[in-house]
Amino acid sequence: MGRNLMVREDSTKQPTTVEDWLSVLKLSTKFQIDDIRPLAASKLHSLSIDPIRKITIWDEYHLDSKLLTSSYVALCQRIEPLTLQMTMALGLKNFTKLAAARDIYHYNLGCLRCGRKTTSKGRLSLAQAAVSSVFSLTPASIKTQS
Repeated sequence: MGRNLMVREDSTKQPTTVEDWLSVLKLSTKFQIDDIRPLAASKLHSLSIDPIRKITIWDEYHLDSKLLTSSYVALCQRIEPLTLQMTMALGLKNFTKLAAARDIYHYNLGCLRCGRKTTSKGRLSLAQAAVSSVFSLTPASIKTQS
């Protein structure tokens, strides 16, 4: 009897990690379980995922790209250049748009460096504006992603 209770307890564990929820997303997509897919996407969105990985997951599963704003902003503000591996993972379309957003961001940031100090909030606003213009996102969707 105690052994059956242990099995029941184990079977009620909820997914908690990125890998767990990614498995749920994969299976719900494969078996077309449409009421589970949005839950898995929502849970994945709430977890800390590397921006490149998040973008590739969203592309692979055709999830709402508006939820990627914070990932694009983080990559836009990245000081180091994107690596070849990152570029390949993003794909040509995403990389091209991200490169344009980074160019806009760094150009505007450079102009501000001439005479003023830019706060982290100011840099974030510049990155959000650059991402918004290149990825055609509305300011409202950007503010909710910060």
